[in-house]
Amino acid sequence: MPKLPVKIVHSPDAIREAGTYVIKKISPPQEGPYGQSVTITAADSNKEERIIRVPYRPETSDKSNLGRLVKAFGPDTDSWSGRSIRVSIGEGNKRTIEPVTK
Repeated sequence: MPKLPVKIVHSPDAIREAGTYVIKKISPPQEGPYGQSVTITAADSNKEERIIRVPYRPETSDKSNLGRLVKAFGPDTDSWSGRSIRVSIGEGNKRTIEPVTK
């Protein structure tokens, strides 16, 4: 059997608990099983990295997770690092992301 040219990388666990997280980095939109999404890597209060995928559409509602973030932080995701988000978990494990602005 031939060897597979595979590089295994560590991927943080998904955000599964409500709380406040600090954004570390944003990955550009990528195609996934449910359409395009951006991946936000954020740290919890214990500084453990977690990820959350946010559906991406070039035109989005200001009531969507992505719309709220862009409205509060601006469209340049490079400037989102260090900003805080509050994640809440609703029915069916639906995650709602609110930007923390002061």
